[in-house]
Amino acid sequence: IRSELQWAPGQAVDFALEVDTALSGQIEWISGGFQRAVDFDNTEPWVIWVNRSAGTIQPEVDISTINAQEVGATQSISVAERRIYGVERFATRSAYRRDNEIAESLDWSTAYTAAMQVRFTTQSASAQSRFDFVRLRRASDPPPSVTLGTTESAP
Repeated sequence: IRSELQWAPGQAVDFALEVDTALSGQIEWISGGFQRAVDFDNTEPWVIWVNRSAGTIQPEVDISTINAQEVGATQSISVAERRIYGVERFATRSAYRRDNEIAESLDWSTAYTAAMQVRFTTQSASAQSRFDFVRLRRASDPPPSVTLGTTESAP
């Protein structure tokens, strides 16, 4: 599944993912995030969460035009467990959310500002997954923060 529109940095996509049948082959994957511009080619550039082997999922960036290849730490993913994942895309970094909490950030040195489509993939002869609750939103870097000042007295 891919979006018809493309999105520049400063956007994020959140989605629920549930793996119904785990991956079993070597050239299989389940992924969600930003990938390519206007087609279904299974090539980079991408800024995604990707499940490449049964039981694990990890953040990944591959943008060869700027020599950005970054892989985050693996995290567990279980069959029949629905979780919310998010990818926040910026020109020189990406932030990855799991259940609405920042799980990891990946940085690269050269800005990549080309627009990319939102894409969800289950590339497998046997694995099955469900994507649900897809939301596109703006993202800010750094995110907004709140500070408390001194208590004021009423006049």
